[in-house]
Amino acid sequence: MSKIKRNLEEIREGFSILSGQDRLIYLVDLGKKIDLIDENDEVNNNKIHACTSQTWVKIFINNGIVTLKANSESTMVKGLLKIIQTGFNGSEQKDILNFIDEFIPQSPWSEYSIDDKVFIASGIIKKFIKDMNIKYKIPKDY
Repeated sequence: MSKIKRNLEEIREGFSILSGQDRLIYLVDLGKKIDLIDENDEVNNNKIHACTSQTWVKIFINNGIVTLKANSESTMVKGLLKIIQTGFNGSEQKDILNFIDEFIPQSPWSEYSIDDKVFIASGIIKKFIKDMNIKYKIPKDY
């Protein structure tokens, strides 16, 4: 199992033992631990336009290792961003790109009813690929 899948599986396990509103509380609690983007980086170039809340993600790549910093006005979106950070931060760029094909259906929140989940994830993935200057076709239904 890849590092990314292992990290996301830990989050999934956290959700699996909860039900109803406790899942939302867990998501909000995850968002409190987000690795925040610098306020000076909350600019249009770092904005995730697929999200209805003001949301920014900045991607840093150092020697092929990726770190995402992010922020959002929405506490639930912050939780989703923390899930993505947990999965991707510290991973190699190539491993993330290999994982993207299965990212949406394997996401820890895929079985939970959160309206923006697919749009946020696809927006962040599109930004990730754009920032890395790699061509990748996002499925049209996302």
